[in-house]
Amino acid sequence: MVEKFNKKDTALKNSPYYIREKIEVGKLMEAFCAKWMKVALMIILVIYMYGAMCLKYASGAESFVQAVSFTIYHDANKWTAESPVDPYYLGIVIFGTLSLVFSFGNIENSKMLQIITGACRLVVILFMYGGTIYYLGTSGVNAAPVFDVGEQLSHVANAFGGTVFVFIFHHSISGIVYPIRP
Repeated sequence: MVEKFNKKDTALKNSPYYIREKIEVGKLMEAFCAKWMKVALMIILVIYMYGAMCLKYASGAESFVQAVSFTIYHDANKWTAESPVDPYYLGIVIFGTLSLVFSFGNIENSKMLQIITGACRLVVILFMYGGTIYYLGTSGVNAAPVFDVGEQLSHVANAFGGTVFVFIFHHSISGIVYPIRP
């Protein structure tokens, strides 16, 4: 049995597709592109990560406040209206604390956290599809004009948030749950 694994391991290591070394994006840019392109890429990545983290914090805190408010008062906005202090800031503090707790340590050791997060994301996506199907079945299609710029601009933030959510989900789960080895 051990001999079978050794043969398979040797065959893998001889494959031209076997990854022998992890190479960071910055190193690839250094090797194949001009220095200014590396700087431009790093600026783009920093802006993207800043936007993604701001989106996660803001939408997470807002969702937290609305979910707690709906659970307690059966109204998504009542907690905000009746509280002397905006509970949104409580949500920001909770998300910030959780982010700090999970930021320390090696990201590859957070496999179980990523699996649970991925499962939660899939449940949310299923609820979103289920809610959409339910509302389409009960209320029908909203017959808004196709090119109503005022209406469309009011939903740009939602479209951007959904796009970033899908991008982050698609690119973060696979590399963390099953990282490239060795």
